[in-house]
Amino acid sequence: MNTPSFLRCLLLTSFVLIAPLLPAATNPDLAGRVVFVDGDVTANGRVTDTGDLLVGPQVLKTGKASTIEIIFAGRNVFRLGPDSVVRIDFAQLKKTVNLDKGEFTSVLKKLGQTTGDPAFLLRTPTVSAGVRGTSFHVTTDGNSTYFCACNGSVLLDDGTPADKVQLTNAHHGARIFTKAADGTITVTPAGLVGHTDADLETLANRIDYTIDWTQPDLKHN
Repeated sequence: MNTPSFLRCLLLTSFVLIAPLLPAATNPDLAGRVVFVDGDVTANGRVTDTGDLLVGPQVLKTGKASTIEIIFAGRNVFRLGPDSVVRIDFAQLKKTVNLDKGEFTSVLKKLGQTTGDPAFLLRTPTVSAGVRGTSFHVTTDGNSTYFCACNGSVLLDDGTPADKVQLTNAHHGARIFTKAADGTITVTPAGLVGHTDADLETLANRIDYTIDWTQPDLKHN
């Protein structure tokens, strides 16, 4: 055996395996840290568990009666509920989350911004939401999306400029976006559905934050 050649191959292989993790090690904004898992959850097709570090583009899927909670960029956290599918690239400083179906709840307290645009964008098949520092809850089945700005401010856009909806709430306020067979989308006010104050408070505790329900959270740093 040519030992020097073997060692070079071994070192090269090790670098290839480790290299994808290096950006996350030097910049925590480029990774997601799993802090809670209950049930069947996969990330890019692999079973994930508490303590895992998720780097780069990820497709997260939860089974029935399953949840996962992930912290990213220090003081931002989200929970993915049962039977959900989310696509997110943790390597992007400006995070874009695609919720294909299911339930997504988040508390965001540290979103760096380089422009006047929101640094966090959540998309479902029927609406896009530009988010600043806020707490919110979303569910979608593909044709209908329930979006609650639980504490803070979001700009909801169903693709029709005239129908953009700004939600600013201290204590929950929601809209439902429903797509008809002809592709048009109707927007209707909604009450508190599928989540509670305690659900948001438990999530906020993950990042050592206490929600003040007396005023909208408009800070992102």
